[in-house]
Amino acid sequence: MNWTIFNNNFRQIIRPITTLKKLSLHNCGLNGTLHDQGLCEMVHLEELNIGYNTLRDTLPSCLANLTSLQSLDISSNQIIGNLSGLCEMVHLEELYIDNNTLQDTLPSCLANLTSLQSLDISSNQITGNLSSSPLKDMTSLRVLRISNNLLQIPISLSPLYNLSKLKEFASYSNPIYIETMPHSLTPKFQLNSISLSGYGYGATFPRFLYHQYDLHYVDLSDIKLNGEFPNWLIENNTKLGGLYLSNNSLSGPFLLPTHPHMNLSVLDISINSFSGQIPIEVGAFFPSLWALNISRNALNGSIPSSFGDMSLLEILDLSHNQLSDEIPEHFGDMSSLISLDLSHNQLSGEIPEHLAIGCLSLQHLVLSNNSLEGPVFSKIINLTNLVSLYLNSNNFIGKIL
Repeated sequence: MNWTIFNNNFRQIIRPITTLKKLSLHNCGLNGTLHDQGLCEMVHLEELNIGYNTLRDTLPSCLANLTSLQSLDISSNQIIGNLSGLCEMVHLEELYIDNNTLQDTLPSCLANLTSLQSLDISSNQITGNLSSSPLKDMTSLRVLRISNNLLQIPISLSPLYNLSKLKEFASYSNPIYIETMPHSLTPKFQLNSISLSGYGYGATFPRFLYHQYDLHYVDLSDIKLNGEFPNWLIENNTKLGGLYLSNNSLSGPFLLPTHPHMNLSVLDISINSFSGQIPIEVGAFFPSLWALNISRNALNGSIPSSFGDMSLLEILDLSHNQLSDEIPEHFGDMSSLISLDLSHNQLSGEIPEHLAIGCLSLQHLVLSNNSLEGPVFSKIINLTNLVSLYLNSNNFIGKIL
């Protein structure tokens, strides 16, 4: 189709179709401005998707004519200005305007959208402080995504405590700060998902997390949290599937929950300062892990053989620690393993033969910078799916072939 012709005739095409309730022009090559498209005449629209085009300019005030609109997707265009052009759309339930060039603070009239349940304004240039934004008054919100902006976010999330329906909060790459006056209030929400990854300055775990019991996904990476491993967070949330704590300032031992956690599938505590030994029962307490990354810490001692109990584990990274002794023979019981990185430790002995017999799915094996020895290639000849193999800086002997 000639999209230039389509764009030039778009107004003529849709003007007669005043009965339309649902319209999707997602990724259709639309260009020009929203003012040019004739959309404001389609007063019966309930759903409109014009995402992933090259529409530009500000949001026209005539969008207020679309009084029946419940879902609006303008994501991934070149929209500028602010959101004030949408403040009259009081029946709107879903608004996706991420990946544009919106600027300024959020207009106070945004609180007029009392039916709004899902809002995504990620990847714009929106400024201001969450504490003074209209978001704190939008009590119908269930999903709020504000990542990749210039919003100041208090780590307590206290401005959102009245949003009792909120289930998902995503705020990657916003500046996070610690409030000078601590809050003793308890949030009204019970989140399923929280992403507070960004750049912060050495806070402790926010208190509101101690009152969350329905979390499925938690990402608190890159905000320089200090304190110990939050085993309480795992204990309190039996449905937790993913926990990401990478690149913080956490220290102390790697603590297990009181009881085995049957749903945790991804755990990333890399780039912290955890020390001591890996608990010997780690495999029994996290039997459903799919990926485990505890690299770049200060863990020492032997690698527990209970890793072999993790029959679902596909990715294991223990690199850049101070682990010693031999690689456990039980590693060969991890039949699902695809990637194994044990590099930059103090491991000794030979590669266990059972590893080559049991881990036939292995594609990436990294054992460099240890003190491993003995013949090597006779031990891995069965690993026919290997794509990358790093054995440098060890004491292996024998021929390549």
